[in-house]
Amino acid sequence: MRKENKNGFTLVEGLVAIAILVLVITFVLNVIQGSLKPLAHSQAQIVASFLAQETIETVRNIRDENFLKGRNWLYGLDECIVGVCRISIFSYPRVDLCTDGTCGKLRYDTETGRYGYESEWIESEFTRETEIDENPYFGRATVSVTVRWSTGELIMKETLYEFQ
Repeated sequence: MRKENKNGFTLVEGLVAIAILVLVITFVLNVIQGSLKPLAHSQAQIVASFLAQETIETVRNIRDENFLKGRNWLYGLDECIVGVCRISIFSYPRVDLCTDGTCGKLRYDTETGRYGYESEWIESEFTRETEIDENPYFGRATVSVTVRWSTGELIMKETLYEFQ
């Protein structure tokens, strides 16, 4: 009589165990991948809000400097009042009118982590457009900054007032 050895797995049991393991690993990887997409979008939103705030702060700084120098409070921002413009702290106080309704992509400096329009930096996914809606009768102007990227858009507005 032959004695059967029941200590090991059969080939079919091994294949079933491997199939179950592959399914579990695939499920876990899909869950991880799905949770990373919102993370990347959130990161882009944070960068976009900093880029918009940076532009508003630059416009505020130009306004303050004009006041201190006795100039018209929106001096140097004419391009932003008549159309869409681009402002960068690295070209400050230079303000450029955007042609064809687009300001072009912001560029990124990998060494410092800064964004701007410097030609030697690499192109980023972000564009930034600035418009100023002046109300001269009340001495105020609304600064509107739109930052766009591949998966979204952020619009930030702030009203600035002329010093009296």
